[in-house]
Amino acid sequence: GDWAVVAETDDIAAEVTEAAADAPLAADDDFQRWTGEAGDPGILTAYVAPEAAELLADVAEVFGGFGSAFSGDTCLPPLGDDPFGDDPFSEDPFGGACDPFAGPTTGMSDQLAGLADDFAGAALTIRFDDGGLELEAAVGSADVEAASGVDDSGDDVVVTLPEDTAVAFGLGFEDGWFDAIAESADEVLGEGGLDAFLLMAEEETGLDLPDDLETLVGESAALALGGDADLTGFEEPEPPTDLELALKVEGDADDIGDLVDQLVRTSGDDSLATLLGYDADDDFVVAGPSSTYRASVLEDGGLGETDAYQDAVVNGDEAGAVLFVNFDAGPWLTGLPDLPGEVRDNLTPLRALGLSAWNDDGVGHAVLRVTTE
Repeated sequence: GDWAVVAETDDIAAEVTEAAADAPLAADDDFQRWTGEAGDPGILTAYVAPEAAELLADVAEVFGGFGSAFSGDTCLPPLGDDPFGDDPFSEDPFGGACDPFAGPTTGMSDQLAGLADDFAGAALTIRFDDGGLELEAAVGSADVEAASGVDDSGDDVVVTLPEDTAVAFGLGFEDGWFDAIAESADEVLGEGGLDAFLLMAEEETGLDLPDDLETLVGESAALALGGDADLTGFEEPEPPTDLELALKVEGDADDIGDLVDQLVRTSGDDSLATLLGYDADDDFVVAGPSSTYRASVLEDGGLGETDAYQDAVVNGDEAGAVLFVNFDAGPWLTGLPDLPGEVRDNLTPLRALGLSAWNDDGVGHAVLRVTTE
């Protein structure tokens, strides 16, 4: 068919055309591998070659100085009596003459260059499939699985949510997941990049971090929004006690409950006590402002068995992270008083949205799928 080469100059366009005639990209082994990893072809294909790692390293050089903003504890804003009331955009947010962007500009670029060395290639495809629009991506790195901190239990809790769930976001956590996240952060922020933040969080919450955080999120967790949720409730200064919002965690219910109680006691905040009201059984803990909705979420609601979920979420049983949005679950979205009529009309033909991400033998996969009525 017809095609065009678009370039900055005619000479570049001619050079690319001649090179493609001599050695077409379609015959390249890396191109074939990564476009194959991205699934069936569609209306758009994008490809990043392994050799692009050098370009990524050059980009890292441009942003190299950014790492110094987080690499030392001297540039953290000082905590006052009310740390959450302090204005981070004041004239002197760092409390002194500290320049968070001063210092060496090569440290972060060296670390990102190391990540680029592990880059094996990537591809992306957009296609129409069985009445839905799909975007599928695949990226290769020697550390993609180790650095994620997630396993294949991302939808373990999501599938147990009520059938009328409007929005669900789930994650599955492997043992020692925080260490994996911290190691990745160190590669970007510098050695011990999260230490200062953890220390500050410990002082504010009274928790022993990161151990208590790993206990709180359990083996798998999901945030759920009900189909009848009134989103205008988020504008209220206090969380409404009928707001259909809940966090469901699979883990040690007794230990999780003790930590939630500790958080509430340490904060002394009545609104947090409302937001983190919780119910539990042997396997799950559900926290949220509405006791009625918590009880509904605590049951095995069967969201994973619904047609809307199964059609939108690809490979959910192997995913480390899952997002599901059901546009037909109720008036949660279209009932917003300030929603423009054009947006409301555009939402009408949509049924659901699913996003899933998983790792497979050093290859990270992600699929975003939007389904229609």
